[in-house]
Amino acid sequence: MILFTHHPSRQRWVVLLYCAVALLFVGCASEPPADPQILPFCPSESSQIYTGEYYPELRSQEAKNVADEIYSLASSDNPVGKREALKFLKYETERWSSVQYINYDPQPRMRVIVTFLTPGLVRAIVLNHFLYKGILGQPDLLEAETKKSLAILDRREEFAFIILIQPEIATTPVEFSLFPAEIIMHITDGSEVRSTHSDDILNSPLDTSENLYSGYFFYPVKVTRQGACSYLLKPGIETSLLLKIAVAKFAEQENVTLNWVVDFPLLFNLDDPMLTLDRIGPVLNGEDGQEFPVDQPPSAHFRENEDPINWREVGRFYWWKVYKQSIPKE
Repeated sequence: MILFTHHPSRQRWVVLLYCAVALLFVGCASEPPADPQILPFCPSESSQIYTGEYYPELRSQEAKNVADEIYSLASSDNPVGKREALKFLKYETERWSSVQYINYDPQPRMRVIVTFLTPGLVRAIVLNHFLYKGILGQPDLLEAETKKSLAILDRREEFAFIILIQPEIATTPVEFSLFPAEIIMHITDGSEVRSTHSDDILNSPLDTSENLYSGYFFYPVKVTRQGACSYLLKPGIETSLLLKIAVAKFAEQENVTLNWVVDFPLLFNLDDPMLTLDRIGPVLNGEDGQEFPVDQPPSAHFRENEDPINWREVGRFYWWKVYKQSIPKE
């Protein structure tokens, strides 16, 4: 299992602290319960998961403060503002993503990224798009546009994720399948929930002849527990999301197991502040000219997971996906 943390040097401390504060920490258990309960979803109305303040762990206020500061900076120094906006986009993309690899001898290898589309990440995308379009003004203008995008997610009454599948090019195409309906979310009370909706392209067998597949998939905001409707994730209790798939197929490999763990940043609040903006640093060669969305993420062959440019480019791809393909409204 890969435990994703924003600062690898703190990983050991995070794991120890996390195991101490969570009674049923999914990241410390080697396997979920033998017969976990699959929770059915139940209807939810006006939860405002994305536009409200239900999950302070999602850093919605901190992200808003950073976005507003960058937006104000761009009014006086647009090139530096764009540079800092891209740094913010990279930061939020990496923070809310988890990566797994599928290896195949001799080739190809496949990288599979799962990203939680949080309010902070949406805000970073909207900020970059505003600066790209030259829309400058007061922070209220940025806030209004951000809330429009978040309101689309609220209307779905679902938590949104993006899966990005990056096969390395193979001479002979290799068939694989990663059906979102089989990506199970494990939560700290020992129960599980299946994805409720996903993009059609993800629900058919695919092959490595393409170097990119991506799509949205969703989990319900509310589920039925002991006969009553309740929130799927409990604020202050759920500090990590474990997504697991055990029936993926890759070439002749059956039941390939993948685990993605995405940490809520709750444990980092004391010593992992948000970005410190560089207001006076000049824009260097190679820092400009990247302030636009792209329809392809970086190649899994040339850009490793640890490469900071990789996350900037993945963020630019998500920017394209949100604005060009749009967030599904229902």
